Amino acid sequence: MNKIAIVLGNGFDLNLLLRTSYTDFAKSNEFRDLSQKNLFRYIDLSNQSKSLFAHLQSVFYKNNWFDIEEEIYSFAINYNHPISLLAEEFDSIRCALQQYLIRIVENTTPCQQSLAYEFMRDVVNDSHYDISIYSFNYTNCLSLCNCHPNKQVELFNIHGDLASNIVLGYYDYKNQISNDVCSFMDKSNMLRGGGFRMESCLIEAKEVIFFGHSLNPMDFSYFKSFFDYIANTSSVDQSLTFVCLDNNSILGIKNNLKHQGYDIRKIYDHLDNVGFIRTHTWNEGNIADVNVYKQLCIRLKNLEDI
Repeated sequence: MNKIAIVLGNGFDLNLLLRTSYTDFAKSNEFRDLSQKNLFRYIDLSNQSKSLFAHLQSVFYKNNWFDIEEEIYSFAINYNHPISLLAEEFDSIRCALQQYLIRIVENTTPCQQSLAYEFMRDVVNDSHYDISIYSFNYTNCLSLCNCHPNKQVELFNIHGDLASNIVLGYYDYKNQISNDVCSFMDKSNMLRGGGFRMESCLIEAKEVIFFGHSLNPMDFSYFKSFFDYIANTSSVDQSLTFVCLDNNSILGIKNNLKHQGYDIRKIYDHLDNVGFIRTHTWNEGNIADVNVYKQLCIRLKNLEDI
């Protein structure tokens, strides 16, 4: 059994100052160039109900922001046309995102003063215990932080990595898609493994750390059994730490748990320890965030003697 389970979301890469958000992608040349590709000459980009790209483009122009997977889901819920070129259009968008991320990683030096970098060096690189890392990013967190762990560290890129075809799409968490026309965009039909092992690892680990993951509904199915276990077990010999951007991020995590039907009080009451570290104020030397991080490192160090 690995004593530490780490879940990484895009907030981890963003803390390294990598421009890997979907909004960054929407502002990129790779996204803008999609409309110039030969395939898109045969797609009616003025019809948002038929063209996924037109839908994404419209949402971004309206809000200057989007979550691409949520928008793919929104598009799929309302799609009632023949499949036509949609599969090719979707794959062009996926490939453009992958090419954008490859360019960003190749041309960005990760910030060594970030908490993400320090965390990987303190917790992973110098560890003397086994660790499982479940990353929802396409990047390699070990190479980004120049980590060469002393002991076995298992890294699972749940949605693939930049060396292979990345997984992009929706998860029908609202059960609103009644037909299979868009099922090729359903992530459950593309996953390669690692997710099922994560369920048992989160439950068995002494320390569970979510870094830069908001527990958003698109991914929550991976964590449901873990939070069910906490909610239904009165005394859990575990500590749970969330590392996120700021107070709004903390509120977002708590709201996502509430929307999934969990009583936040039970999460606190049933675990040995629940902590939040805000990267924004940690970087400014905020005493509360620095102390929570120090306590986390002390607990992890003590695991070596268990």
